[in-house]
Amino acid sequence: DLNCANFVSSVLLDTGEMASLPGREEVAAIKSMCENGQNGYHIVSDPYKAQAGDIWYKKENGYSHTELIVGVEGNQFRQIGSNNYGPSEAIGCQRNHSTDVKYSTNASQYQRITEHMRDISFGGVVCSKR
Repeated sequence: DLNCANFVSSVLLDTGEMASLPGREEVAAIKSMCENGQNGYHIVSDPYKAQAGDIWYKKENGYSHTELIVGVEGNQFRQIGSNNYGPSEAIGCQRNHSTDVKYSTNASQYQRITEHMRDISFGGVVCSKR
């Protein structure tokens, strides 16, 4: 199943930042990994100290989402993730599965990957290995 947690897990596995999946590829598994210190991750108490490579996730009103932070610029995170549909934002696409990350511009077979800015005040949790 292609989803935001699949993208985050795929990147972390591919870069060696995560040794194994924290469970099913879903936001709840990433949240559990961060809260329980698995794979060396921990919750960052000050989101303004987030760094490139950190994980961001949020659950609100039954909706969950996760992305990777690529930087902090003033009061905003620069993030990369999936399931953010908008043709002007798409920078590539990912094909399933976590151990076989592929990129393409053929969105009919792949999941869209986007990069965008998000206000830190939007909330959510930052998780880091640093």
